[in-house]
Amino acid sequence: MMDHGKDDPSDKRAKSYKVGYCKPPSHTQFAKGRSGNPNGRPRGSKNKPVDLQGWGFRDDFLREAGRQVPGQQEGSLTMMQATVRRTFADAIRGRPRAQELILRQMAQISFADQALEAEFSKTMMEAKASGEMEIERRARLDLKNEPELVPHPDDILIDPETGTVSVRGLYSEDERKHYAELRAQAAVLRNYLVQLVEMIAAEKSASRRKAFKEMRATILARLDEIEDALS
Repeated sequence: MMDHGKDDPSDKRAKSYKVGYCKPPSHTQFAKGRSGNPNGRPRGSKNKPVDLQGWGFRDDFLREAGRQVPGQQEGSLTMMQATVRRTFADAIRGRPRAQELILRQMAQISFADQALEAEFSKTMMEAKASGEMEIERRARLDLKNEPELVPHPDDILIDPETGTVSVRGLYSEDERKHYAELRAQAAVLRNYLVQLVEMIAAEKSASRRKAFKEMRATILARLDEIEDALS
């Protein structure tokens, strides 16, 4: 027989429970011991990267980064420039997060620059070696026309002490043409010098030999100038 004179403890708890922030009504709560998501998280969903390239995000981001700061005069800071300047200002004030961000970004920039420089040096050294081999091959076969090599092996300069690689005329078509013309002039002068030596040896007239020797000296001086420019 039920005792109607005693209160049910569950009724007391229900009366004392107040619905509010983080306290939903009892009938909407999940039952104890049961998951709110019985099917579980889909396999691999945790590792899916956010698609920052999709839906035009990249273009929108770059467009916004290059936009002028609102309310500023024409030619003033862009949004990206203003953000970078603010970050550096925060770092100077001693804010750790800004300092950490700047140091990490500088390390990434330095690493990327070193990687690009190493790849550039490797590519240019390979181009120089293959170009020189092609020129030697044509010389052995007595092929007169020089191959179109851009950059030309002579324009790829390697510092023997530091290993630093530089390329003349890399970004200028006019400069490439200038050095190509100098190399062509040098080749003509060297051939002419060979002929002059033979002419001097065969010439019996002292005055003509003297004239040939003066001509040879002039050509040698010009050839030295060209080789200095090419070195």
